[in-house]
Amino acid sequence: MEAPTEKIPEKAIKLEKLSGNIRLENVSFSYTKYSRPVLKNISLEIKAGQKVAIVGPSGSGKSTLARMLLGLYEPNVGEIFYDNVNLKDIDKQWLRRKIGVVPPDATLFNKSILHNISVYEENPSMDDVIEAAKIAQIHDEIMAMPMGYYTPVSEMSMNISGGQKQRIMLARAILQKPAILILDEATSSLDNINEKNIDKHLNEMNCTRIIIAHRLSTIKDADCIIVLNDGKIVESGTHYELMKKKGFYYNLYYSKSNNEELDAVLEGEI
Repeated sequence: MEAPTEKIPEKAIKLEKLSGNIRLENVSFSYTKYSRPVLKNISLEIKAGQKVAIVGPSGSGKSTLARMLLGLYEPNVGEIFYDNVNLKDIDKQWLRRKIGVVPPDATLFNKSILHNISVYEENPSMDDVIEAAKIAQIHDEIMAMPMGYYTPVSEMSMNISGGQKQRIMLARAILQKPAILILDEATSSLDNINEKNIDKHLNEMNCTRIIIAHRLSTIKDADCIIVLNDGKIVESGTHYELMKKKGFYYNLYYSKSNNEELDAVLEGEI
């Protein structure tokens, strides 16, 4: 479903600096007034620099929540704040330039890999592009291509694998030097080794990270894990705290970990 037409306030605010503090107060959302709520009474606080994971079954509202944080959807009820400023009053285009996003359905332009990484930056240095690609664990594979960073992406990205597309998109987001990084199933096409290497480098970045997790084993070190089910927060806490409860997250983790172990065997990692 496409986002509704954007309402731009007459005096939309551009913050002097976005530190990465986010607060949601009693947020509920449905796509139409006749449809069932996708998110129900969501309240949470994310502090600048935290790594926060959002997990839950398919259809629990994870991706909708990510779109709301970008201002693509407005709450039917409740408020969203960035650094104590209401999202309704913030210039959404300005905000999105401060937030790096890697969506689950990565799409690339039919231009060079260099263009795809640097498309939203003005005159980026090649050193910065390469550094972003290295963090995204894609530099070596780019250099192995016929024209390196100048290799064109073919129609429908047929010459680029799903995992490579995701890492190129991640390099693009890293190049922005974002205050906030939203990873929506962003490493779902990666093997466990690449995913762990990327996570190690991202831990060193000084930005708020919101991770909609595919593999729960990669978010065990998150500062907070938000567990959604049927549009509601059913649990929250660290991995240790949630596992100790032996509740919804505990069951979700073990159902996922069994599948991950099978994937690792098939990939030859264990």
